[in-house]
Amino acid sequence: MKLTHRTVGNVHILEFSGNLMHHDVAHVTQQLHQIVILHSTSWLIDLTELQQIDIHGLSVLLIMSKLVQSTDGEVVLLNPNEIVHELLTLTDLHRLFAIYADKTAALADLTQHSLSLK
Repeated sequence: MKLTHRTVGNVHILEFSGNLMHHDVAHVTQQLHQIVILHSTSWLIDLTELQQIDIHGLSVLLIMSKLVQSTDGEVVLLNPNEIVHELLTLTDLHRLFAIYADKTAALADLTQHSLSLK
């Protein structure tokens, strides 16, 4: 599991790659707490390179959502593969997150959200 953080304008992008499974949760959650506390409220979670996720990995997405929502922020997901999207649907998490296939559209919506908070 690899987690990369970068910024485009006012939007913070977290890129997950590999597999997000139960043995990754503690480490990734710790990283998220540190990153979210220090940065803005608009987050794009790029799942393009995420191959697999289990129920414990989904908890990372829920934790991220709660952390960001506590600051009136927004989290969106980008490009989950078919397996990940199916798991999001089976667990009803697709109702919690806006899911985008297009990075440009996701960034535009998040930028608009971040501007509306100012």
